[in-house]
Amino acid sequence: MKFHKLKVSRVIRDTNEAVALSFEIPESLKDQFEYKHGQFLTLKFEVGGKSERRAYSICSSPVVDEEITVAVKKIANGNVSKHITENLQEGDEVEVMEPMGRFTIDLDPENKKHYYHVGGGSGITPLMSIIKTTLAVEPKSKVSLLYANKDQFSIMFAKEFENLEIQYGERFRIQYIYSRPTSKWKGLKGRITKDIVNNFINDSDSEKEFFMCGPDGMMATVTEALEENGVDEKNIHKESFGTSKPKKKQEEEVARKVKIKLYGEEHEIIVHPEETIVMASMREGQEPPYSCQLGTCSTCRAKVISGKVKMDENESLTDQEVAEGYILSCTARPLSDDVYVDFDV
Repeated sequence: MKFHKLKVSRVIRDTNEAVALSFEIPESLKDQFEYKHGQFLTLKFEVGGKSERRAYSICSSPVVDEEITVAVKKIANGNVSKHITENLQEGDEVEVMEPMGRFTIDLDPENKKHYYHVGGGSGITPLMSIIKTTLAVEPKSKVSLLYANKDQFSIMFAKEFENLEIQYGERFRIQYIYSRPTSKWKGLKGRITKDIVNNFINDSDSEKEFFMCGPDGMMATVTEALEENGVDEKNIHKESFGTSKPKKKQEEEVARKVKIKLYGEEHEIIVHPEETIVMASMREGQEPPYSCQLGTCSTCRAKVISGKVKMDENESLTDQEVAEGYILSCTARPLSDDVYVDFDV
């Protein structure tokens, strides 16, 4: 995986704090930038004299939309999101990594399912890609969306949702909930609760799939409600944009030598107690693959060939992958002196 310079073809202001960026893909890169609904792009910028990478979910559909598009919402103290929403213009060039991500599902025109989506704030971004693609590919399936926001003015893709309701009629249903709505709002208020989730689901549907993306607390509540309803774990799909969990301390806080294989070359690095393997590799002058540095996107996935490693967080690897020795190197710390990590597998 590597970065390519892409020209920004469109900048659309979606809300006062969010923009949608579309990219022009040269013919020579068409194959590399084929993507699945629900995946993300990693963008690289020089901001304040420092190289910064951020992962942003693709909100366009690979079967409906012509241009690949991501949506970016400005966040407090977010120097990259502030740069994008305030400074980026059409015609600018951005370094973009090829699409990645597992927050997706195989679709079949013969399916007759009900897809339930729960989104919070900017967590709607990957859900939008999945929703548009599902409605287009599976004409017998239905899609329902429960979308939480602060108020009516912070809704992303409001006009697109209106168009989807018109285009697909009863096959697409959306329900909004606001934590601080204006006095005119008569719908759901507050935060998403298990009762709201239970009322959102239609028990008469035979085949259901559930997708969620948003704050950790919201997703924990939704997951608990689904589990209490007997929903199989394989039918629950989650994407996290970050984590609020406290970092776990290393068992023995000492600097350790770690051998890594990166782009066909072996390097020996020193990982200090306050560092992860990715952080140490970057300090040593290498360019390991990474994006979020929160353990959520899996861009930094690598395999432990020998030694003992512990991850602070893991929001994307399966239990099977962990059992096979895979780690998220952006949250991984060595616990022994014989650690060898292969990024090239």
